[in-house]
Amino acid sequence: MNSLNPIKNKVLDVLQNIQRAIESVIYKWNPLVVSIIIYVVMALIIVGFAYIAYYVYKNEQITKQYRNTVNNTNEYITKAMINSKIKGFNYDIIEQYIKSSGLLFIFGKKFTPIKYILFKVIASLLGFAVGMSVNIVLAFVLLVIGFVGLDFIANESNKSDNRQMLDDIKGIYDTIGMQSRAGRYVKDTIVDCYLGVRNKRLKQAMLELTSEIIAKNDIQTSVEDFRTKFNNQYIDSLAVVIKQSFESGSMSQMMLDIRKQIEDIENAIAEAKKIQIRREISIVQLMIYGDVLAVALYVGIKALSSGLGI
Repeated sequence: MNSLNPIKNKVLDVLQNIQRAIESVIYKWNPLVVSIIIYVVMALIIVGFAYIAYYVYKNEQITKQYRNTVNNTNEYITKAMINSKIKGFNYDIIEQYIKSSGLLFIFGKKFTPIKYILFKVIASLLGFAVGMSVNIVLAFVLLVIGFVGLDFIANESNKSDNRQMLDDIKGIYDTIGMQSRAGRYVKDTIVDCYLGVRNKRLKQAMLELTSEIIAKNDIQTSVEDFRTKFNNQYIDSLAVVIKQSFESGSMSQMMLDIRKQIEDIENAIAEAKKIQIRREISIVQLMIYGDVLAVALYVGIKALSSGLGI
């Protein structure tokens, strides 16, 4: 081992001399010239990658092989996730979650459970890399935040959507109630409900529900698919109402009961907003009082100092 140390030291000396020589040459150049060279090199790298991508795209054999590799990989990962007993990685559970939480509406129908996991892994790795520039503790904190961040955003977005949907859901109940009493067919009733909805996520789901009912003529399956697109207890109740819209009896009373629950929730939300406004007003008042007290204290100290001749 000791006999290798002189060789190692010589190699390091040669590398350091080469580095110093390169630095001495670069430092003699005009900074503007160095910047131009850097931009040109970056442009050449981008052009090179673009050419390679274009070549691969045009080459049918390479493209076919690439697609087959991607498809085989997706199939393998999908099977592994379907068989997974861990809820956080189970394909069916994740698929239902991204559907009911609104992630599918946000990212589009091509957002699969595999892409969901990939997104979380990349976010956690980026967080870890950023944290490592500071310290290892922050790296692990950002690693966890990166992994759960998407879920937090999805859950908060879903809660916001649920609050915004309340008025639309009440309007749907009203429409179903009036149309059912008039004896109108359920397909036409759902179309009328769709036209009155303002929330984009609910409107999209209502449009898909209408299309599926017309295409498949299967109310039960279509409404169940509609229900699974949300994590909302009032949507669950709405699905029951639509399914029972063919029937008579206690349906009208059930709709009144559900509307009463929604009105209670709206009253609770309105009360919570009032409390939040009062809290914000109190904070502002405390800040004003604090500023006034600080000014008074400063003036008092200043006057005392002047009186004492300090």
